[in-house]
Amino acid sequence: MAPWARRAFAWYVVVIATGLLLAWAERSSMRQIFHELRVQSSTGVAQPGLNRSVGRTDLLSVANLVVIAPFYVLLLMWQYRAAKTARLLDLPAAHSPGLGVGSWFIPVVNFWFPYQALRDCLPPGDPDRRAVHRMWTCFISLIILNLITEVLLWTGNGAGLVFSIIAVALGVGFAAYGIRTVRAITSAHRRLLGLG
Repeated sequence: MAPWARRAFAWYVVVIATGLLLAWAERSSMRQIFHELRVQSSTGVAQPGLNRSVGRTDLLSVANLVVIAPFYVLLLMWQYRAAKTARLLDLPAAHSPGLGVGSWFIPVVNFWFPYQALRDCLPPGDPDRRAVHRMWTCFISLIILNLITEVLLWTGNGAGLVFSIIAVALGVGFAAYGIRTVRAITSAHRRLLGLG
């Protein structure tokens, strides 16, 4: 699974770029939705165009899901197998392999449980744990910056373009450190198994 996990991390750059392009494409639609919601809340009269704008946004969200799903499927399959191997090698772990994978979908704890699960695939004191930390720092920073960028793009603020460039750079950092993490975990497991 390691080669597929490395490909998944490389694919994440496409995921980020696609998400930002979709946010840019949605910006006029989102401005229209915000305008119609403001008019509706101030006048109390339902706006007829609101459902049409929401429908277009839903279609773009589905397109984004089609792009991001392969990343998560491959990453989570690899993470589960790596965590199972780490458990078989008696490496201490804060979470079970199943919780490590499932924690990506649990609000609030998804900010640190997946990091701990990936970190625990490496032996304590392994210098490559820093790569996992850097990867996770890029990922959390990217989530926060991506939210800010989308709001700026939706509102038509010119700073959205600058923030999107920084978001893509963080996506590249996440992908690079992710690939390095996969290699580090693979080589650590091989070493511990006596495979060289």
